[in-house]
Amino acid sequence: MATKRVYQAVDAAPVVLYVKQDADSETVYPLLDTAFGASSDKQILIDDVTTTGMTYIGYADIGAATSAASWKIKRVDESGTPNTTVIKYATAGASTCIYDNRASLTYT
Repeated sequence: MATKRVYQAVDAAPVVLYVKQDADSETVYPLLDTAFGASSDKQILIDDVTTTGMTYIGYADIGAATSAASWKIKRVDESGTPNTTVIKYATAGASTCIYDNRASLTYT
């Protein structure tokens, strides 16, 4: 089950985290990945259902349609054994992806 949590340290901007919980573990990812170009003025979509062991996180300007070629998408691959996590980016992190196509994109 995935949840989105917002934490705020004293005298600091809010930190938004995506928390993925399994039966016996919890993995936390920062959503406002500034190195990836995300900021608090972006919409964030999370999909951990489409592909088993994969989580897709998309960032775009608020109001962008999921069918628009204006998304940055990263894929978190947790399918490895032993428990490994690999994060890759579609189109080298460019804002040219269509979120609706996230499962069929090439990630590097």
